[in-house]
Amino acid sequence: MVMEDDIDNWTPETTGAEFAFGVRWDELDDRQLARLLHRALIRTGRGRHDAVAAVALLYRECVTRLAPEERREILKAIRDQVRSGYLRGKVLVHFLCGDSDNWVVSEAAFEIASLEIAEDPMGPRGADCVLELAVMGRLANAGAALGGLLMLANPDVNEKLRTIRAAVELPAATSVLEEMSLCSRGYVHAATVEFWLEWLEELVADFPRSRQAFDRAANALLRLREAMVERVVLGGHRSLLSASLGAPRDVGRAVPLDRFAASIASRFAALAAAAPESESLRSAALAWSMTH
Repeated sequence: MVMEDDIDNWTPETTGAEFAFGVRWDELDDRQLARLLHRALIRTGRGRHDAVAAVALLYRECVTRLAPEERREILKAIRDQVRSGYLRGKVLVHFLCGDSDNWVVSEAAFEIASLEIAEDPMGPRGADCVLELAVMGRLANAGAALGGLLMLANPDVNEKLRTIRAAVELPAATSVLEEMSLCSRGYVHAATVEFWLEWLEELVADFPRSRQAFDRAANALLRLREAMVERVVLGGHRSLLSASLGAPRDVGRAVPLDRFAASIASRFAALAAAAPESESLRSAALAWSMTH
């Protein structure tokens, strides 16, 4: 039945967490399980709401059995079908809530925010939807979701993220900040660099008590620099529309890396003077000074 082409004939059965869509999951090999997940996501993405609960159970099973690379490929395929309008955007919430892989979750959050997707028609949309799910504790990797929102480089979204920084700085949330700091894309925006720099300048006032959060924020700047695919930093305000279209460049000026690095060098120097013990900051400052 896994190879059945007419997915509309599948009946989701939720008598057990190991049985749905007419098959026992433990009887499937990993390739068959991946195919079942992909086709079940298509089903619910086409509006078959009776499958939502079964897909959520199936997704959790797939996280334990399928490699992150396989789940990433499924997300890419589903994402493209959402962008084309073939599938409803709500299907991406399964990736956001059910996965723990940093790339999968951050990419799902990025798409949900940029396409203004809502889990519930009467509920919050876009970035607000992602933030509500994070606050409600429904995400396996809330940090990656926040990092995905930050990658939008949208001023309104960044302002919302600023309001939750105090909570993310707490020692109990160290894993959230760590996952958030791991998120990066090949094209770096000035707004994203500014977000982390500004946060460091707030944290350094309470150094060394804030050292754990400080080092995580510094590592985020290091990762941004290491991920760059071109020696430019994109300026201007990024619209959600440009993000949803997947444009590598946005309308606005692209600042050469050496010029941008020079503009923030004095801020790195001030931070280094205030927190000389932070090796993470030294690494980030060195990375941003190497522009050739």
